[in-house]
Amino acid sequence: KPFFLYLSHLAVHVGNFYALFEAPEKYVEMNSHIKNPKRRQFAAMLSALDDAIGQLVEALSATDAIQNTIFALTTDNGAATAGIDDSAGSNWPLRGTKMTHWEGGVRGTAFLWSPMIPQPRVYRELMHVSDWLPTLYSAAGGNVHDLGDIDGIDMWRSLVTGAGVPRTEVLHNIDPIWNMSALRFGRYKYVNGTYGEGHFDGWYQPAEVSDPALRYNYESNGSEQTSNETQWFYQPAVAPTRPPSSPGTRNALDWTCAAARTIRSLGRSLAKHTPDELRTDCGQVKTKECKPLEKPCLFDIDEDPCEMNNIAEEHPVIVRTIERRLADYRRRMVPPLNKPPTRKSDPRYFNYTWAPYLDSSLHDSPSPQTPLAV
Repeated sequence: KPFFLYLSHLAVHVGNFYALFEAPEKYVEMNSHIKNPKRRQFAAMLSALDDAIGQLVEALSATDAIQNTIFALTTDNGAATAGIDDSAGSNWPLRGTKMTHWEGGVRGTAFLWSPMIPQPRVYRELMHVSDWLPTLYSAAGGNVHDLGDIDGIDMWRSLVTGAGVPRTEVLHNIDPIWNMSALRFGRYKYVNGTYGEGHFDGWYQPAEVSDPALRYNYESNGSEQTSNETQWFYQPAVAPTRPPSSPGTRNALDWTCAAARTIRSLGRSLAKHTPDELRTDCGQVKTKECKPLEKPCLFDIDEDPCEMNNIAEEHPVIVRTIERRLADYRRRMVPPLNKPPTRKSDPRYFNYTWAPYLDSSLHDSPSPQTPLAV
């Protein structure tokens, strides 16, 4: 029978302030070659996530269902870095963090796997989160026109065959609260305003780059690693050079990955790509400062994915064209439903119970109450 499963996993998000990174000890030991304690715990959570996905793949592989199944794995945003959530994620060498409009905040990691995809490839065209609905609906045999007037675009044919470029622009956001906006227009990206008064607009190196004591101990993990690639990874530069291929490391990862083992057991091969096909190369671009709180910035993302060179002054026509597109979006946008915070919602007024505070049937007393004795 047809089915749709949406699994929103909690890993690798941080937890409570008293236990930010939690993972079973076996996964922590599996990543003992990572010396940075936070990164080790982060990797342990990621390993647990991998096994969870592997269990799902294994369950489906026990039947013929997997031969007619599409797996899509994606993220909701870039990593929290620069102190946000005290996390250990990294967007390096991309600019920015979670909650920003920089590439480090909006460029999501994703993969798509299905026996219906004949040729593995790295897909480099634009795709937006709203595209998943029409794309998967189309893949399942539905007529996208039945979905009505939606923002999403059917990307299925392009993803499977590599033919065509269905999407040519992406509205990253128009935020009337923070008064910021960003739009990708072909190869160009427009950024106006920023989050957190610009405190998260930088490029944030992993701690291992600046602290040799935290660098990975590959020998303890049994993985092969060339000295050249090690030097490339730890090179403290904004624009790293391209690394050589390291098939030993890739093969080790393939065989220790639960999902990969199951896919191999089905006789399916995994995509083999050298690191230079998958990593972001900042390129040798000149730099020109962007101050989005003062005036809009423009970047050529194809040539400058790390957003180091603001070319707004050199391309005023493109800037005006994008601003007209943003004006059109603003006319059609739905106002946010956010409500201003109020002290009336403080749970101390309701016996320290978290509940809809405007529901009078739940709360009869407007005065602070002491907690119930246990």
